[in-house]
Amino acid sequence: MTDINTLSCPPEINDEDIFSAMRSMEGYIDITPADFKEFYLKAYKHASNQRWRISKR
Repeated sequence: MTDINTLSCPPEINDEDIFSAMRSMEGYIDITPADFKEFYLKAYKHASNQRWRISKR
């Protein structure tokens, strides 16, 4: 299994990947796959920027 922290770009995910992850969680998530993809990309960019800033110190 690939550690997400070692990836240089986010992995390609499709709606089935998202639905599968949602089904595996306990409880209910009220979010569309498109909203999740947008959220995921923003979170990934934020994390990447944070790691870049830390590595430049």
